[in-house]
Amino acid sequence: MKNDISEKNETPELAAAIASARKFLQSGDYDKVMNFRVQHERTPSPELAEILAQACFAQGEALADTAQSLKKRRDPSRWNSAEEKFIVSLSFDPNRCQTYLHL
Repeated sequence: MKNDISEKNETPELAAAIASARKFLQSGDYDKVMNFRVQHERTPSPELAEILAQACFAQGEALADTAQSLKKRRDPSRWNSAEEKFIVSLSFDPNRCQTYLHL
């Protein structure tokens, strides 16, 4: 994914998408944030990429927390799902150091 658009080239559509995605991120509605992935693919934006990375990271943390609490059941699927979310998070922002700590 490219993150090479400058803020000067931000379209009204992109600005609205960023504002909406940020609102959903702040409310903890990470699935709705991830709906903006298509917008990011159409119009790459560092700001939208960061919001998407944060949402993926939060989803991964939730899955990892659940996996940790179910540790005795030996169900690796939650760990695998968490790892996938962390990898997607890094695809949006490869400089997110805290994400690497979870892999």
